[in-house]
Amino acid sequence: MATVLFIIPHPTRIYLTLIATAIGGIMYLTLLMVIDKEARLLIHSIWREIKFKVEGIMT
Repeated sequence: MATVLFIIPHPTRIYLTLIATAIGGIMYLTLLMVIDKEARLLIHSIWREIKFKVEGIMT
């Protein structure tokens, strides 16, 4: 990770920093979901909760 941060150009605007942070977060969560069963279960649980809340609002 440090190598990637060293190689990429330093962001000069806040939106570039946020984009780089979002990409890093997505990469981290993707890797975590690949190797960790509990992380997959947590994501599924969160998704079910979101769907339940949205269905409650829509009806």
